[in-house]
Parts: sequence; structure tokens; C-alpha cells
Amino acid sequence: MSRITELRNLIIKAKHAYYYSGEPMMDDAEYDALEDELRQHSPDDPVLKIVGAQVPAESMLTKARHSIPMGSQSKVNSENEFRTWCQRNDVGPIHASVKGDGASAAAYYSNGRLVQAISRGDGVLGEDITANALRFKGLPVWVESEGRPFNGAVRFEVILTVEDWTRIDPSRSKNPRNAGTGIMGRKNGLQSDFLTIFAFDLDESRDGTPYNFATESEKTARLAELGFSVMPHTHCSDADEAVQYFKTIAQTRNELPIWIDGVVMKINAIEKQVELGVTGGRPKGQIAWKFDSAGAETVLEGVVVSGGHTGGLYPTAQLRAVDIGGTTITNASLANYDEIARLDVAIGDSVWVVKANDIIPKIIRVTERPAHRRAILQPACCPFCGGEVGRRINVAGNDGVIIECRNLNCEKKSTGKIRRWIASLDILGVGDVVLEAMVEKLDLTDAADLYTLRERGDELADLLINVDRDLKLGAKRATSILDAIEATRELSLSQFLGSLGLDHLGKRRVEIMISAADGALDELTAWRSGLLRDASFAAGVGVPSIGAEIQDGIDSMSQVIDKLLDAGVSITTGSAHGTAEQPELTVCISGKLHSGRKKSDYQEPLLAIGYALVDEVSKGLNFLVLADADSGSSKAEKARKLGVQVISEAQLIEMVGNFTSQESVSKFELPIQTSIVSKPQKENAMSKATTPLSVDASARRFEFVDDKSAKFWEVDVIAESVEVKFGKIGINGQAQIKEFETTDAARKHAEKLVHEKLKNGYQEVVQGAYQKVSQAPAKPVPAPVKPVSVKAKSSPAPEKSAPSSKKVCISGKLPSGNKKADYEAPLLAAGYSLVDDVVHDLAYLVLADPAPMSSKAEKARKLGVAVISEEDLQVLLHTNP
Repeated sequence: MSRITELRNLIIKAKHAYYYSGEPMMDDAEYDALEDELRQHSPDDPVLKIVGAQVPAESMLTKARHSIPMGSQSKVNSENEFRTWCQRNDVGPIHASVKGDGASAAAYYSNGRLVQAISRGDGVLGEDITANALRFKGLPVWVESEGRPFNGAVRFEVILTVEDWTRIDPSRSKNPRNAGTGIMGRKNGLQSDFLTIFAFDLDESRDGTPYNFATESEKTARLAELGFSVMPHTHCSDADEAVQYFKTIAQTRNELPIWIDGVVMKINAIEKQVELGVTGGRPKGQIAWKFDSAGAETVLEGVVVSGGHTGGLYPTAQLRAVDIGGTTITNASLANYDEIARLDVAIGDSVWVVKANDIIPKIIRVTERPAHRRAILQPACCPFCGGEVGRRINVAGNDGVIIECRNLNCEKKSTGKIRRWIASLDILGVGDVVLEAMVEKLDLTDAADLYTLRERGDELADLLINVDRDLKLGAKRATSILDAIEATRELSLSQFLGSLGLDHLGKRRVEIMISAADGALDELTAWRSGLLRDASFAAGVGVPSIGAEIQDGIDSMSQVIDKLLDAGVSITTGSAHGTAEQPELTVCISGKLHSGRKKSDYQEPLLAIGYALVDEVSKGLNFLVLADADSGSSKAEKARKLGVQVISEAQLIEMVGNFTSQESVSKFELPIQTSIVSKPQKENAMSKATTPLSVDASARRFEFVDDKSAKFWEVDVIAESVEVKFGKIGINGQAQIKEFETTDAARKHAEKLVHEKLKNGYQEVVQGAYQKVSQAPAKPVPAPVKPVSVKAKSSPAPEKSAPSSKKVCISGKLPSGNKKADYEAPLLAAGYSLVDDVVHDLAYLVLADPAPMSSKAEKARKLGVAVISEEDLQVLLHTNP
């Protein structure tokens, strides 16, 4: 880069920083010196004529169209697939370059000056990221060669290097690709200067005429000549050399300063690429050879069969423990018995296991077949009820790949349908362990039995959920479950039918069929009338091949439907059809979101601004929301072909926030503040998650304080659940709950989290001071205080003469930081016993703030129990020696 070009870059960036970022790069004297130096070298330089700065900040994230569409490559995942591509296209010499794991964008230059930068988006329409791009490392704002200003477009990958990733996120809570993509699209440009670009393609115009490069190697050399950083690359004379290069990169990828996910192979001769053409927007002369997902070799030691709520029987591999990406893997998906046959896998085989999408363990191939291997046999009967099994009929009316139990009364189906009802309606607190205990001990046979549990509250509280530890569900958790069940007594027709656990009939399909039926399916009686067996009617509502099967499923659940209605479950009037408020705009949310939220969390706020949430990408869809808006997934590609805009979760939040009323915003914020890991919650249940879920004193608190932050982190094990709270010191923070199959598993998980926090510099807090866990002394008994005047919001301070009852319940976190266990000895000394729940003969309920109308406080007041503060409690202890 010449000194003139360097000066131009410095001046333009300084102008932008001065006018828009609020953080000048240099003082006025330094800036004037740069202009003077440029004027000496180039008196009439166009940069000296620029007034102000070019790109206003408010232009960020407006839509912008690419002058030259940005495509993407087809992908291969194995050497065999790559060689097939080579042979099919007679490739000749190959230009191979490392494929960075980042986000693609393009920069457009006119007369040497950067005029616009646009994210890839759908390849045609992206977002204007110019203001941020001016701060990217490696992206010049002025480009020239041999005194000739550059005109054209440069395509590049935006990368967050490992070094910069560690600087901005020491805990590495996100991967660098997701973190970098998020930074690239920020409106305020925060941390944009941590991003680095690597150019991989360009289009250039010389003297007003497009310049035709002969080879990819020539293009790459030109990019470097213009001052752009380029990815590591090489020239391969044939396929063998390309394969060797791929293997070398795969072996050394962890030594690179950036994350990569493969190697891009291009036929070096561009004329040959043009001859081959393009298919589906992807050039035939280019291919992206992706690395295998993180994987390892282990031994298949056995296969177990699990059952679903629809009767499907699914094989799961039991593996010799192996570490993949920091996770110990002991089970992996085998999908179905056709997949087992395709893999030709048997018990005793050595297999290669990967984490599909870096999440789900999956066997992808057999690496060794020993002589003693044992075949995996398809079930001859249902392993749960002994009933007949067969292949499930697919939507085309043919035998599918799923083996299913044909017994309508299979116990596993019944339990599965109850589980489906619970999950579909977000009934919080009933995990697999609790449900199995309820089915076994309380004789639950179907979802309707859930609504009879209110009269059996004591039985539910005494439910033994861990025999080895003699652990019971407990009154508090039982009450929470009953409240969650009660909240689902009033349902829409789509919620009711879509939660029964029937094949091919979820909530969204019910809504679509109601809308298509033009009023004919607005009532439950219509669904039970047999209409769906009429082939023409079934075709008219979108289920031409499965209408009769859906009707059979509804008929088979007739007794359960009647029981639900008799138990007080009601169906609200006003279906999808015929309502004036029915949204015509639609949004589809697909995949796991970065925030950890479920798509159901967005349903209400979207409805508030006139959008319906749908499950599939189809013509007429307005937005597809993905964790990565630049994704090349099949769903994303389908959306782009249909002209559907693909957006990120951050854009969705902005859309909802820009158009919702304050009331709907407040409702929307609730699931954001409290993330429930195990399953989504309803609003009434979620509000409880900000308070401790257990009155047990086992919760542990850790704090991290330095010059820049002051944070806390708490963990508590409650039965087979782990509750974590975190945030800035002095606020309530956020809560997360994760459920496990056993209490031991929950405890081990909590211990692992504690170890990680200690490793990251957190210290356990004891009585408001930092103490090492091993040295933590027992907390002193809280010192008695002088009697104080009780604030107006508190209940009257207890009289010296105590009531006849001598029971005290302390609930929630106390302002002093004391645990309830700290008060046990003083209360005993004063003649009181400490209990865990509000009961009819309770004397006092102690809360941090007695004024709010919490459910526990309300219950206490109805029972005539005095609700007092911690100050009042200390007065009580002082006046009752």
C-alpha cells in the first residue's frame, strides 16, 4: 500500500470517527498534519475535497440491493463426493482456499472510494452495514493501484479472530461466528473495530469496461495487490493435490488464528466455470468441502428402544463413553431401523460419532466390523405392552421408516400422550421423573386425570420421586404444578386438539385446517363428526392423504376428549376462521435461537402487531427467523427462492419493539428476563421464576467484583432440578431452571457449574464477605436489634405475648443476606419452630417485603397469619428471649 493510499484511508476513517462515532481517533493537529502530507504528495487529491463524513449513522441496517448478486457454493462432505464433482466437471487445475467461518458481505467502490458495504442477506437484498464496515480491520476505504482508483465490488468474509473473540468475550459464551455476525449488524457500531475481513472475490471495471480475469489465482493476486487481506490459499494441479491440501488444513485448523469450516475449491479457469453455468443459484465450477462435525471413534455396546406418544419405537445407541468437543457422549441417535441397515452397523462395531450441528450425537459410519458383532434386530412386538408392531404409513399413503406399536391402549402411548399434553400447553414442573411417579402412584391414565389432582393435593405433595433418597415432591412444588395445570382449563380449539398427541395433528395444522374449512371446522363437534373421511373435504382443508387417519385418531381419543370436557376443560369461542383480527402476515421461527427463548415466547407479541406464527416456509410467508440470517440451510434457501425475507432474532426483537404497544411490550419482556432451559413456561408460571424455587437453605451464592463489573451467581438443587440465578449485584437478576432425570445428575451438574465459576474468578460469599468454600465458618446468629417503628407497608410488629401457635415460616431471600437456617436456633430459643410452608396454624410468615400480594402472602392472610418483615422478626427475637 502506497503512502498516498495509506493517508487517504487514515483521513477518511478519522472524518467518520469525528463526525459520527463520538470518539475521535486523533486530535486536530494530528489530522491537519495528515491532510498537509497528502496535499504535498497529491495537491488535487479527491479526498481533500470531501466535506464532512460520508455515511450517516442512521443509514445503518436499512435494506440495500447488491449490484452484483452474491451466490453461495454447493457443499460436499467427503473425499468421494469431492472426487465425483471433479470427474463430473473435468475440473483440471483447482484454486483452493480456506473457508472462514464468518458472515459474507460485499463492499462497493467508486473512483477508489468505499461508497457502500452490504451484508449478503439473500444474495440480492442485504443490509447496509457501511457505517460499521468503515471500522473493520483489513477493509480499506480508499483503493487504488498504480495511481488508478479502483472501481468495482469486493466480496469478503467478516471474521472475529480467536484473539479478538477472547478479548471481548473471555468466557467464550458464543462461538466467534455468531458473535461476529451480531457485532456486524449492530446499529450503534459497538465493537465493529474488532472484526477483520478476508476478501475472496471481486468484480472490477477498468475505463468503464468490466475486466475479465482469466483465473481465480489472478483474482486472488489482484485482491492482495489492492491491499485486501485474503484467506490462505494454494494452486492445485489436480484433484489429488486438492485432496492433500484439504487434509493438511483439516489437521492444522486448530492452529489457525480464526475459525474455519472447510476449504473452497474452484476450477481455476474462469472461462471453464462460465461454460459449466449455474444451478439453483450455485456455480457448478465451485464447491465448498466442509469439515466433518466434531467427532470421535468409539464402540457400540448396545441398543435400547424408546417409545413416543404416537407409538413410534426409536432405537438409541449405547456407546462406550467418549469425549467429543468437551462433552462425554454415551448415547447417540440411530434414527430408525432403515438407517441401521443403511449403515450396516451392529453391536460390537467401532463407529464414528459426530455431534450433528455441534449438538446431537449421531453415528455416521462404521470404522471396524469385528467377527463377534451382533445384529440389531427390529422389535417383533412392542417392548412396552407386547402389542403388534408395523411400519407407520407416511403422508403419501405408503409404508414409512418408523416402526410403531399398533395397540391403542399401549401404556407407553398413554404416558406419551400425557407428556405431549403437558409439553404442548407449557405445564411447568412436570418432568419425566415426576410424570412417571404420578402415573405409577396416582394412577394417571390420560391427560384428563391431571385435572382431578387438585382434590388430591396431599397425595401429590407426598409423591415419592426418588426412592433411594426418600425424596418427596413437597407441598410447594405440588402447589406450583397444580396452579400450572389450572391455568390450562380454558383452551382454544387448536390448543385442545393439537395437544392430544395425535399423528399429523399439531396446533398449527389445526389452525390451517380451520381457516381452509371456511367455518366447517369451527366447532369440536365438526371434528368428531367424521367429515375428514370425505376425500374431497380432506383435500380442501389440506390433508388429502391423511384425512381419514386424522379422523381415526380423533375417534380413538373420544373417551379422553369427553373426560377432559367433564373435568372442566373448556374450549373458547372464536376460531381462526371468520375473526376480524385474524393476521394475514406470517412469521416462521426455525431452529435454536441464540437467546435460548422458545418460539412460543414470541407468539403473543407477534399477534399484538398483526403477525401469526407458523411452522413452515411457504409462499406468502413474510419473514423467516433464523439464528443465522446468512444461513445456507435448506429452509433458508427455500425461503429465498420464494422471496421470503430471512432475518435474525435481533431484527425480530427490533420489529416487535418498534410496533408493539407498551402493554404488549411488557408482556413480551417477561420470557426474555427469565429463561427456562428445560421447557417453555406460561406467563403466570414464569413470574414465579424470579423468586427462589425452594425454601431450602442449600442455595449457594458466588460473586465476582473487579474494576469493571460486580456480578453475582447463585445455584440451588431442588429435587431433580437445578436453579441458577445471575446478574449484577444489587438487582434480582435472571433465573434459569434445568431438569434432570435424577437428583444425583442435578447435583453433579451443579457441582460442575460451581467448579467453572470458581475457575473464572468467582468467590463464594459467606455473611457478606468473600470466603473460600473450604474455610467458610458457620454464620453467626443475627444480632438482636433495637425495636424499630414498623413501616406503613409492613404488618404490625408482633406483640411480646406470642399467639397460641408457635410456628414461623421464612420464605424467599432476606435483605440481610441471612439464610432461614440462621434463624432456627434463635427461634427455638424463643419457643418457636421453623416450618417450610404456610399452614393453618402458622403464627408468622416472614418475607423480605410483606406488602406485595404474592400467592404465599395472600394464602397467609386468608388463614389469618401475620405477614411480617425480617426487621419485625428480629424485634420478635429481641422481645422474646
